[in-house]
Amino acid sequence: MEKMRMFLGIGLDEIPSLKDWIAILQREGYGDQLRWTRPAQWHITVKFIGDFSVSEIPELAGKLRNGFSQNAGGQMVVEGAGFFGSLRSPKVLWAGVEKSDWLGGLNKIAENVCREAGIPISPRPFYPHLTLARIRNIKSPERLINEVEAHENTLWCQQQVQEVILYKSELTQDGPVYSVLDRFELKKKVDSQLY
Repeated sequence: MEKMRMFLGIGLDEIPSLKDWIAILQREGYGDQLRWTRPAQWHITVKFIGDFSVSEIPELAGKLRNGFSQNAGGQMVVEGAGFFGSLRSPKVLWAGVEKSDWLGGLNKIAENVCREAGIPISPRPFYPHLTLARIRNIKSPERLINEVEAHENTLWCQQQVQEVILYKSELTQDGPVYSVLDRFELKKKVDSQLY
């Protein structure tokens, strides 16, 4: 049975201020110690699916389309920066995403559909973020930590979101490569006005 590694995510528009900051970090000598995520691959993971049977993807996609079509689009705010891992040994550099009931609702829809399809649900809480780099073996992280702390409240962008994307993830020597398998449109918001 052929399987494919997949996840659900939100694609990001280009974020010039974030690209500029990364360029500064790379010029300051962090280029070799961090494995950077290419901006074309930037996304916010809504739900990691993992390896899933290719033959069952159409049925799963239909249920996801139905579930997401019930939820309105919304605005996502990308702000701040931080690490996963300890400050002594940081593992991942990320940009934060403001938590919202709307974004949490997308995660719940994804989890409910995936649970019905027999896909394991992580016990960890949903923590939306944009992975900027995986940290290999940084010799003295203090300078990088200071640089990241200086941006813990920086507003990188606000983006209107009208779809959730089903991505295929392929692991390569140069890092993961993501390609779009399907797109699920979110319901348009109807502004109520008094006439």
